[in-house]
Amino acid sequence: MGSRRKKSGRRQGSHRFVGVPHAVFDSESYKQLPNRAKALLMDIAYYYNGRNNGDLSTAWGIMKRRGWKSKSTLSDAVSDLLDANLILKTRDGRFQNPGACCDLYALTWLPIHECPGKNLDVAPTATPPRKFSLESFNSPSPDPGLGSNRKSGRHRERDAAGRYISAQKPGRATALT
Repeated sequence: MGSRRKKSGRRQGSHRFVGVPHAVFDSESYKQLPNRAKALLMDIAYYYNGRNNGDLSTAWGIMKRRGWKSKSTLSDAVSDLLDANLILKTRDGRFQNPGACCDLYALTWLPIHECPGKNLDVAPTATPPRKFSLESFNSPSPDPGLGSNRKSGRHRERDAAGRYISAQKPGRATALT
């Protein structure tokens, strides 16, 4: 049976999801966040649809529907995320009538999109503002010669051809392929 499509062009039963790279979760800036900021990061990412990074809001009316109970806790969580460089403010809100608008943000592990009509203070980008993958690449790596099972601390010797030799069982000198 073929898949049915709605008028919008999306498949029935297809679901959006929040995708956060492991490099973000592994970063020290994420690990050191208070739980309120981790929760807010997921709530902000909930509204990301693949083409609106830069047009993400933490307005009280929106976040109250997500379960936030305190404006001051929400404000502190926003500050935590900005300080950790996990979100970037893309527009300063104005509270004057007419023309009032809220602060807008972008997730720093994604490129900033063009958001027509939003009057962002930040230009769209082709690459993310923060390169988490490069940060994790620059982190210390395991010592050379240790196998993937680092718990055992097994040293992996090589023969003259550069193939690994088992050092696990004494007296065994067969090359591993």
